Amino acid sequence: MRRDSMVFRQSFGRALGVATATLFSVPVAAAHDSQPLVDDLRLLYISAVIILILCLSVVWALRQARKLMDRRIRTANARLRAERDMLAGERQRLDNLMHTAPAVIYSARLGDRELTYLSPNFTTLLGYPVTSEVLEVHWWSHRLHPEDSPRVDTLEWDRWDNDQYVGYYRFRHADGSWRWIEDRCRLIRDQEGTPRERVGSLADITERVELEGRLEREQQRANLALTGANLGLWEWQLSTDDVVFNDRWAAMLGYKPEEVVHSMRDAAQLVHPEDRRHVREALVRHLTGQTDHYQAEYRMRHRDGHWVWVLDRGRVMARDRNGHALRASGTHLDVTELYLSRELLRENEEKFRSLYEYAPIGIMLNRMSDGRFVEVNEAIVQMTGYSQEALLAMNFWDLTPEDYVDEEAAHFESLSSTGVYGPYEKMLQCADGRRLPVQVNGALILDRHGEAMVWMLIQDISERQRAERLKREFVSTVSHELRTPLTSIKGALGLLSGGAFGTMPDAVRQLLDIAVKNSDRLTLLINDLLDMEKIAAGNMRFDMQPHALQPLLQQALESNRGYAQQYQARLVLRDDAPGVHVRVDGDRFLQVMANLLSNAIKFSPPGGEVEVRMVARGRKAVRIMVTDQGPGVPEDFRQQLFGRFTQADSSDTRPKGGTGLGLAITRELVERMGGRIALADHEGSGACFYVELPSIVVSDDNEVEADSLLIVDDRADVAMRLTALLHDAGYVAERSPDTQDALTRLHNEMFAAVIVDVHLEGVLDFLRDTRADERLSQLPVVIVAASVEDGHLRLSADLEALDWLPKPVDRQRLRDALRLGLPHPGQNGRPRVLHVEDDMDLSRVLSLVGRELADFDVAPTLAEANACLARHHYDVVVLDLTLPDGSGSSLLPVMSRMSPAPAVVILSASDADIQDSEAMQADVVAALVKSRASNASLLETLRRAVDHARADQRR
Repeated sequence: MRRDSMVFRQSFGRALGVATATLFSVPVAAAHDSQPLVDDLRLLYISAVIILILCLSVVWALRQARKLMDRRIRTANARLRAERDMLAGERQRLDNLMHTAPAVIYSARLGDRELTYLSPNFTTLLGYPVTSEVLEVHWWSHRLHPEDSPRVDTLEWDRWDNDQYVGYYRFRHADGSWRWIEDRCRLIRDQEGTPRERVGSLADITERVELEGRLEREQQRANLALTGANLGLWEWQLSTDDVVFNDRWAAMLGYKPEEVVHSMRDAAQLVHPEDRRHVREALVRHLTGQTDHYQAEYRMRHRDGHWVWVLDRGRVMARDRNGHALRASGTHLDVTELYLSRELLRENEEKFRSLYEYAPIGIMLNRMSDGRFVEVNEAIVQMTGYSQEALLAMNFWDLTPEDYVDEEAAHFESLSSTGVYGPYEKMLQCADGRRLPVQVNGALILDRHGEAMVWMLIQDISERQRAERLKREFVSTVSHELRTPLTSIKGALGLLSGGAFGTMPDAVRQLLDIAVKNSDRLTLLINDLLDMEKIAAGNMRFDMQPHALQPLLQQALESNRGYAQQYQARLVLRDDAPGVHVRVDGDRFLQVMANLLSNAIKFSPPGGEVEVRMVARGRKAVRIMVTDQGPGVPEDFRQQLFGRFTQADSSDTRPKGGTGLGLAITRELVERMGGRIALADHEGSGACFYVELPSIVVSDDNEVEADSLLIVDDRADVAMRLTALLHDAGYVAERSPDTQDALTRLHNEMFAAVIVDVHLEGVLDFLRDTRADERLSQLPVVIVAASVEDGHLRLSADLEALDWLPKPVDRQRLRDALRLGLPHPGQNGRPRVLHVEDDMDLSRVLSLVGRELADFDVAPTLAEANACLARHHYDVVVLDLTLPDGSGSSLLPVMSRMSPAPAVVILSASDADIQDSEAMQADVVAALVKSRASNASLLETLRRAVDHARADQRR
């Protein structure tokens, strides 16, 4: 365009120059011509030519200018079209970029904050379509997180410190989730500098925020781990010897962070002088590449002067091209307690080794798999007569006589399931052939390789058995050699003091009184010793029968009235529970009362009163209280009150006599009769002992009526229906309307079981309270629920209950539950075993073996066995097949017709009896041969039989 303008100017200039030259040349020519007219005409002509030339030049110039203008316009249009096409392409590219860009571009007016532009990728970012509504301010404010509103308010431009700002807040996505938004914006100002518009970008940084949160949590966990692990960190620049320690490292040594040294040379000065050499050697080995890492354990001086044991671990993190270490880092761990623990462990190991080697008890370690001995101490060497080398070449079975193999196998099975076994007694086979009686204890352990090993403690009990034999001989001597002459002495003295041979002089009477009193004391001592021996051996039998309580107490007082007169004490009976009956052994009960009354009499002052009071404890228990007016029981003696050979004053100058066995025997007798004894809190002086026994209801024909059950239900009609069902099953029932009343009655009365409705208020607390109470913890509970599953969910599925019964309660289901968990009315609830055996010694052995498991009856003949089966229900029958009056197998059809049928265990003399008998065709639990049945196998068989019987009762 510029070039065309230049050509036009040049052409026009040339034309103007020609015309000018021609015009000025006319006067010059005319000057030489004398003809003026001609000259004028020529001048006119020349002027016309000049004018014509000028016009033609102008026209030509205008045409050139037009061409130039047209060309310029076409060029401009082409450029505009190119720019328009380019702009359209750029716009398309920008639109494409906006659709895929990670950030949304927006602009907003500053006055009303309304959006004037929002890029289309807003839909991709937050899921909303871009509409006119989206451009309004309130649409945005309603979707901001409430907690982030203050941060969004800071985006107001008049609060900014400069023209740019970055804000972070949460915005609700179209799918309902919260997204973190990064808002980067700046102000646009006009020429006068006034803010007019805000432009910015919105980016979804949710993943970044979550990642930063995870990183922060990981860092917190790492810091907590470092803190919890008590780890100090260090980083060492070897070229400058600069070292950086963290705060934990400083705290480990008692320093503040700003007090920490900054060079490894200074840190080395804190190391104990004795440890510096091996620390330096370990460090050099690693720095020179001889080891993969550096580790050393040494002492460092704490700020207060004591030494801290540290475990220092590190590694070179960077080396130069020549392999020289540049940078290293590591950790310090305070292992002072670990070091002290190791020292203590070493000391304990030395003590244990000394104890192991020099203990008077034999100690052996053997493998569980084959019984091979791994370690033995000197005591077992001396005990068995084998050398240590010989024992280490043997196994446990080599020391076990053949007749103990089966019993030992049973003990090892118990060891496998419980981890311990014993103590039990056996014989040990010694090197000289003799058998040594020992007591064995064992414990199962795992060695470092996971192999099962058994530690065994072997104690020589030959001396103890000899002492027990001497004791038994002594007791036998006391029983047979002292009682008879002592009875004669007491009888003779009684005759003399009673005047059977005339009146004695006063001096002789005083001597007789002394002799009578001391013979009574000696008799009491002998009886106490024999009773305690019987109780310890389990040989004391009880004949439990219903008795009216008041006559028994009256008899006890009459029997001890003479003893009371010696101490000038009065015996008084107060009956606040008339007509109460109890089931006790009458003689043993009188012995209990004699012990309590004699103690009360001895400690009463002259002229004092000993009161015996009967008090009903609800409807199912009675309490007999014996109260004296003596000094009472010292507080520090109450914990050992019922121990053996214990007295508040045990000196040989005590004013009151006695063996110290009376209360111990009394407690054993009371508990064996189903009661309990205790020292009651008593106001005033004196002591008050009480015995609490279950009371029973006796009908007119002197038979005990059914046990009583407690129904806990707030609906009387439901309780009446259950009462009727229970009456049909042979039980009586009483009702409590709520759990609080039921709990009170359970504490004051005795019930065989409780039936409770699950919907009652406070039922869960009620059940927890009964289980927490030692007296009620074993009380059977039947739970009634509209839905058993809902009941389990409400109370807890693992709640122990006798049964869960759905409503309405089924008669047979209720009977089955009671039959399973309760004794038959009038029985004590323990399993009952009938032993049909004519060898009374064997029957006695079996009853002793199973005394903790069940009660035993013996029938030596078929006739007596049939009579027992007709009178009583038995859980288990142990049957001998050879009886004086026939074969025991004839009882099997009789028992099979019973409901529920007892479980049967055959205990016969030989395998042939069992194999030839029809009994093997019956459903028996087990069949044992007498000669091969050990005590352990008998007890285990009885236990399985009882479980089998109870399982059948459930079905």
